[in-house]
Amino acid sequence: ITTSPRIAPPLLALLVALTLALTTGCGGLAWVDHGRRRPSGPPANVVYATSRGDVAEVRRLLASGKESLTLTSTGHAALHAAAARGHLEILELLIAAKAPLDQRSSRHELSPLHVALLNGRVEAARRLLKAGASPTLRDKRGRSPLLLASYVGDLRLVKALAAKEPPCAKGWCPLHVAAAAGYGEVLAALLAAKHPVNPKTAKEGWTPLFVAASAGRARLVAALVQAGADVHHATKSGRTALHGAAR
Repeated sequence: ITTSPRIAPPLLALLVALTLALTTGCGGLAWVDHGRRRPSGPPANVVYATSRGDVAEVRRLLASGKESLTLTSTGHAALHAAAARGHLEILELLIAAKAPLDQRSSRHELSPLHVALLNGRVEAARRLLKAGASPTLRDKRGRSPLLLASYVGDLRLVKALAAKEPPCAKGWCPLHVAAAAGYGEVLAALLAAKHPVNPKTAKEGWTPLFVAASAGRARLVAALVQAGADVHHATKSGRTALHGAAR
């Protein structure tokens, strides 16, 4: 990950936006995603057993044939829990047991792939894709796997997803994420996949160039300009990339 020696003031709001974009979508997955309010006592069902990483119990429950692998009363399924925790052995057991790969959580419409990416579980995401999980399914907020993978910054995963998803031409796009985070290789991969260089966020009118300049990402600014980024574009508050860089 490329870091910048300074953080421009406008970047504070940008970092908040990045954080909210990732975390507010987890909502009902609090105990699955982050370990809070974790069930106590022995596992009561395959979702709880999965969240605890209890491989033997998951095997026993699957062998009983009585466990549902679809959504439970919590609004999630065992595959969501395995993806969130990165329990790869259990993930493979659930895939082999024909757990639905693209079922979405009740509240935020997150697939197991979304959950894996939101939690930075790169290997879990790869295994879900290999098993046939949809690479283009969007959650309730419209976030695609590619957008979430761009936050993670894993080049191999971004390349795999960029080859399957239509380029993002408007809104908060993977290019914005790469520009903000300083992921030079990810940005180059997205440009190589023909992602438009000048998408604008709906609310602020930020382009990836403005984001990179505001974050002090000189190398990424140069790459975007070379790719044809509009250096004269002004945001809705009237600021250009030069204003962002000067702050």
